[in-house]
Amino acid sequence: MTSSSRSPVTPRKCRPGAAFNWCCTNPDTLTPVWEPLFSLHCPFPTRVVNAASTPTVHEQVRSTPDAGCPGCPVYVMLPLDTVWVVERDGRSMSVLKKERSLEIALHTLKQAGVEGVMVDVWWGIVERAGPGTYDFSAYKRLFYKVAAAGLKVQAVMSFHAAGGNVGDTCKIPLPRWVLEIGEQNKEIYYTDKSGYRNRECLSLGCDEVPIFWGRTPVQVYTDFIDAFCDKFQHLFGGCLLLLRMVGVGGCVCVCACACTCALAVLACTRVCDI
Repeated sequence: MTSSSRSPVTPRKCRPGAAFNWCCTNPDTLTPVWEPLFSLHCPFPTRVVNAASTPTVHEQVRSTPDAGCPGCPVYVMLPLDTVWVVERDGRSMSVLKKERSLEIALHTLKQAGVEGVMVDVWWGIVERAGPGTYDFSAYKRLFYKVAAAGLKVQAVMSFHAAGGNVGDTCKIPLPRWVLEIGEQNKEIYYTDKSGYRNRECLSLGCDEVPIFWGRTPVQVYTDFIDAFCDKFQHLFGGCLLLLRMVGVGGCVCVCACACTCALAVLACTRVCDI
């Protein structure tokens, strides 16, 4: 039966407690419908996933193929605070938050047929100790757990803060050493006409200004991406996918796609070189 001969199916609501589902609708469209719970219309057979305790669905979610259907991969966004910082024995360390629940959620997602997950790699967590000092230990643990569940990872380099957007349940600031420089030079932040400084991210206006002890913000971002690639080069092509996006904005996020953002091009080039 061709797609033109299929009769449209009215999408149904998610059942209570379901975080997302797949519903069928007009087979000639792939129009997302924003209801109280996330629904995605697709021409594939209906599948419903009860994911009340699993991570939220990223906007890139697409339909999961059944046997014989070409389909396209589904990626689920992990919670913003999947990796967190705690104080132990007088020092800060990065950990996986709710680790056991995360393992269960990953295996549930695998059983549901999703391709993988997306996670923010936070500048304020990884480089919190000081410029050029990177702590990817919790992300290493996360990536191996994802691989053990049979899933893949899309890693987003997030050079902005969390906590200022609607629905944010945690606060992850920029690294303290960046904020300290911002106290001395407030012009590194976006400023509105009333004088309000947005400390969620650095202004693009200072991209080429050596404000970090001789390094520009772009050079700082570049070094961060290089360190990430060096740390996880053995996972590229396996569970860890190409760096798809670089986030350099706040809650009205200036997230640039790889085709338009020089940093993302750098990230893609760096991965391809490995």
